[in-house]
Amino acid sequence: MEFDNSFDVALPPAEAWVWLLDIERIATCLPGAELTEVVDAQTYKGRVGVRLGPVS
Repeated sequence: MEFDNSFDVALPPAEAWVWLLDIERIATCLPGAELTEVVDAQTYKGRVGVRLGPVS
């Protein structure tokens, strides 16, 4: 099985990385993801639920 997907980001790479590394913002964009604790500026705890067909 192979998954293939792509998309364009309308930002320069340096600006895109700043946004993508903002875990609190990005977690809300991921289906099934939940940020449960912010330990410090670089450590986070959370959960991700994944469902693929009848398997979760």
